[in-house]
Amino acid sequence: MNTLKRPDYSLDYSRFPVLYNCANLTAGVLKMKLVIQRVKQASVSVDGNLVSKINEGLMVLVGIHKRDTKDDLEECLTKIRTLKLFHDEGQPRWTGSLEDRKDLQLLLVSQFTLYGNPNNGKKVDFNDAMGGDAALAMFNDMVEKARLLLGEGRVHTGAFGQYMQVSLTNDGPVTIIFESKSFQKQTPVVSEVKGANLIN
Repeated sequence: MNTLKRPDYSLDYSRFPVLYNCANLTAGVLKMKLVIQRVKQASVSVDGNLVSKINEGLMVLVGIHKRDTKDDLEECLTKIRTLKLFHDEGQPRWTGSLEDRKDLQLLLVSQFTLYGNPNNGKKVDFNDAMGGDAALAMFNDMVEKARLLLGEGRVHTGAFGQYMQVSLTNDGPVTIIFESKSFQKQTPVVSEVKGANLIN
């Protein structure tokens, strides 16, 4: 009796360098992540005590990746300031930004759980999030620069590292998810796999 030979579906990456390149280029692209919400009001409390509150504007959850740099920070700040999610009465929709309208406010809340990975069983891991001290320094830098650009009184923040209760009234609802793209600027690294020079 003839027997069927099981086909070999494994890939020899030395023969398919483009596939290898794509696999490696997509392995480390997670960067600073924003969840931007247009709100009528938003507030942060800790242990029942009000920490900060804004009226109309943006409430932004900020996830800082362990490989984030100042380039990511600058890119995200530019997006927060210029994203056209508002309009004045009688004007077309999606024509106004924080930069355009000085009456709008900004609430920045650091949230490492945006980099929670639920794919390794029942427990979520947060290995992609930047560590506490470094993340605090970068978040504080973001808040300081936002205040310089928009004005001290317009930018508010949560309580970094604390157990917070966040309340908001999403207007629309409008929720935008944005990730920085500075990974595209990284210098490629050449490595050798099965005799082929490939880009990581």
